[in-house]
Amino acid sequence: MVKEELIKYIKEVKKQGHKDEAIIVHLKNHGYPEEIIDEAFEKLNKKFDILFVIMLLLISIGIFLILGIVFIGLKENIFSSKPNPLCEDVSVEVYEFQDKGIICHELDKNINIQIPLENSGEKKIDELEFMIIGDNNIIKDSKPNLDLLSGDIFPKVINYDKNNGKLNKISIVPKIKENDRLIQCKQKSLEITSFNCD
Repeated sequence: MVKEELIKYIKEVKKQGHKDEAIIVHLKNHGYPEEIIDEAFEKLNKKFDILFVIMLLLISIGIFLILGIVFIGLKENIFSSKPNPLCEDVSVEVYEFQDKGIICHELDKNINIQIPLENSGEKKIDELEFMIIGDNNIIKDSKPNLDLLSGDIFPKVINYDKNNGKLNKISIVPKIKENDRLIQCKQKSLEITSFNCD
């Protein structure tokens, strides 16, 4: 049976940088039988193996917990279909005057689209983001520092280049400021797919 003092001695000598072979020779020279030395190294290695497995397990659990927290946070902020409560009173619509809303003129090389946009919600809209989607391209545009109050109208003019292919859709996303942070209200976006150009 191996004594704990021998295992403790081997562990300390290994910490000092001595190699296993040198420790074995030293122990043999001091009268320790080979089977006792082998048993001491086996027990020492088993302890290290168990500690290594426990440490690896704890690290894995830690990584799993961190990834879970990050995923839940991303899911809540990005993948959630729940509307942001700050956007509840936000709304933008096409303003129609005398049965005219969107005015669209098709020219030789481009399409001129005039869209009167009304803040039909109760909150001030600070910015509008436009995604103009054609067959060959997606164009992003925005109107920052808008300060569009409830009931105000913003006339947006878009000159769409026909080289981008057929105009399929214009998506308009209102943004509001809350504590100096700009918040996209994607659930309140306005999608325009009919243009009726002349």
